[in-house]
Amino acid sequence: MYAHGRGVPRSETEAATWYRKAADQGDAPAMNNLAVLLATSNDPKIRNPKEAVSVAEKAVEVQPENASYLDTLATAYFEAGPTDKAAETEQRALTLKPDDPSYKKALEKYEAASRHTGTLIPKSVAHLRLRRTDPHVRLLILGGALCLQVHRQRTGFTSPASITSENAMTLRALAGL
Repeated sequence: MYAHGRGVPRSETEAATWYRKAADQGDAPAMNNLAVLLATSNDPKIRNPKEAVSVAEKAVEVQPENASYLDTLATAYFEAGPTDKAAETEQRALTLKPDDPSYKKALEKYEAASRHTGTLIPKSVAHLRLRRTDPHVRLLILGGALCLQVHRQRTGFTSPASITSENAMTLRALAGL
């Protein structure tokens, strides 16, 4: 209701509050909706990918054969960082619903991120199609990963848009730009 503004003003904060109350009572759909909100919200007060993983894992425990819940868990993994787990979990969802185009698209995205990032480079730069053999490009990517890791540790927020100008300057210095 609050998440979509149906009959009430749209409010992710209110939606999270109500989803959390229902999730605390074991309601799997509420767990799933809360996990989606925590993983994908643009509001830094709500966004918490690590908590999204925990909540989504509980929903999957309750209904392990629910493709939608597996898809949410994959999204949470992707937003929290372990892209290999995201791809593995999305594959499980796709096994249950092999014709779902959104699951196929998500799997492609997660696999691409896993291939390009390994464990060092965050997903926020994985989409860049660069020649990673060029030492300057490698330095740029690894420097960006370092800045993002520091930023994540300081703030707990993973949005690339929230990177400070200080981190951007550090990244430019590391890249020699």
